[in-house]
Amino acid sequence: MDSLVLEAELPHRDDVEAAFSLSAGQPQPIAFALRPANPRLQEFLDGLVSQLVGSLELNDARDRYFRESRGLDRSKARSAPGGGRLSPFDEILKRHSKRYGLDWRLMAAQAYQESLFNPDAQSWAGAKGLFQLLPSTSLELAFEDLTDPDSGIHAGVRYMHQILERLERRVALKHRLRFALAAYNAGFGHLQDARRLASEEGLDPDKWFGHTEKATLLLSQPRYYQRARHGYVRGSETVRYVSEIQNRYDHYVTLVPF
Repeated sequence: MDSLVLEAELPHRDDVEAAFSLSAGQPQPIAFALRPANPRLQEFLDGLVSQLVGSLELNDARDRYFRESRGLDRSKARSAPGGGRLSPFDEILKRHSKRYGLDWRLMAAQAYQESLFNPDAQSWAGAKGLFQLLPSTSLELAFEDLTDPDSGIHAGVRYMHQILERLERRVALKHRLRFALAAYNAGFGHLQDARRLASEEGLDPDKWFGHTEKATLLLSQPRYYQRARHGYVRGSETVRYVSEIQNRYDHYVTLVPF
């Protein structure tokens, strides 16, 4: 089969595997078959491919439909001990999420994004634990050992709750949650910069998808971040962070009851 079809099938099936490539190790380009008498269409397609290769839109689409392994999340939940579990830390996630009024499945999706459910994970910047908090943040939250699953989860959930409390209650909860995820990743100041910019650009500053996320991407360009209060932000990383957690959460909801 075509390699793209194979890539789409693998996350969802356990009865298919790649045996060998007919291209003998030489990657073959995707091709369009066109009528020779239609050079304008060929010119258009050449330009389209040139714009898309390596673009954020293409990478996001590839991650969402191929690499973002919804099927893998589903199979992990089925094969985990006790069937229907999302992680080895479900009970801790449920306990602390309930305390702060959050959906534990969303917190599980975020913990997976941050650490792949590895409590000993540590980033190059020094962030630690299941929710990858910096030591300075953990001390502000009064937590010392982030590698302890109970402390690490409690700290991450409390931090998300603190961010939510800073957002206007008039904004619908689903949008506040996405804003909180963005602020968790990029910082609250950058989120507010993006919301202000969204308003300036005629977008809705009270919505994330299709609105504030677009403004967040703009803040990686000098003409925008040079006049932002908090400066440059790696917008594509934050946009992907929110999208991947949202996708994973949507599927966790279908897998496991609240």
